Amino acid sequence: MIPYKKIKKLKSSFFISILIIISCTLQAQQVKIDSMLYILKSSKEDTSKVNVLNTICRQYINNGNYKQALQYSEQAKSQAEKLNFKKGMAISFYNFGIIYHNQGN
Repeated sequence: MIPYKKIKKLKSSFFISILIIISCTLQAQQVKIDSMLYILKSSKEDTSKVNVLNTICRQYINNGNYKQALQYSEQAKSQAEKLNFKKGMAISFYNFGIIYHNQGN
């Protein structure tokens, strides 16, 4: 039989490992958002900007920040409409659907 102290130590080690993994994942997601925001600042008013806006939106969805996600999806939709970029519009509407679904609306 495994002694109680050893089991307790294994449980705490496992718990700490999980926290580290979660922390690294969240930090990596924030780095991706920061990188995309940097790219957005230098983007021209074209389809690539719509794609960046939709990507930022998806990252905020993944983080559960639906308010920010809605803002970027709206910007992507508006820009895609100006350019008549149907794929960009479709992705932004898809993002709206995910946001509202996750919010229970």
